[in-house]
Amino acid sequence: MPQPVPTIVISVLFSLTVISFWLWMFVEMIRNDDMDPTAKTYWTVAFIFLSIFAAGLYYLNIYRRRD
Repeated sequence: MPQPVPTIVISVLFSLTVISFWLWMFVEMIRNDDMDPTAKTYWTVAFIFLSIFAAGLYYLNIYRRRD
């Protein structure tokens, strides 16, 4: 039984939003020259294993507090 089109569209838009946010935070973390290389390694591992949760934590704890 096929799903209704609006459900598929909403699912795709939500997925693209989450993936875009994850990529944005990951790129920002890599480009952050103020961060210690060891911290970048830990954050990279967190981004890989915790996915969107690590991106949210990075946003709240590091990205928002940068000058």
